[in-house]
Amino acid sequence: MKNFLRLPRPVLRPKIIHPLAFTLALVCAPLLVALFGFWLFIPVFAIAFGGPLYLALGVPALLWFIPRYGVKAWQIGILASLVNLIGVAAIALVLLQLDLGMDADDFLRLYVLVGTPVAFAWGLTFGLLYPAFERSFEHKFARAVPA
Repeated sequence: MKNFLRLPRPVLRPKIIHPLAFTLALVCAPLLVALFGFWLFIPVFAIAFGGPLYLALGVPALLWFIPRYGVKAWQIGILASLVNLIGVAAIALVLLQLDLGMDADDFLRLYVLVGTPVAFAWGLTFGLLYPAFERSFEHKFARAVPA
């Protein structure tokens, strides 16, 4: 159990991220979660509420993580949950300091209780889609380039 959450050592030669596969997986992951979870209504609204946080914090985290550790769906899901928790805590601290009249407690509850499971689902879906898209594009481009 101790080794379950332990990450492997970073690779010496970082993996190059395929930009088209990355972009498609990034866009399709929340849409697929919303499509398959539409009966809950939460994933549909999560796109509007969590999408900006997903793009602002998730993209840099994925661009840092993937070249170093590769893509395993469950690791990407855990990464997404952790990034969500850290980002929400930072935003809540800023809201408390600025005292904009917004209730930081409600913000924190919404984004932690609802956002963390949704972030895990989005990350897990991204972790499943990205390797599939990457293999598909590499296969198609390898056939298109003459030897």
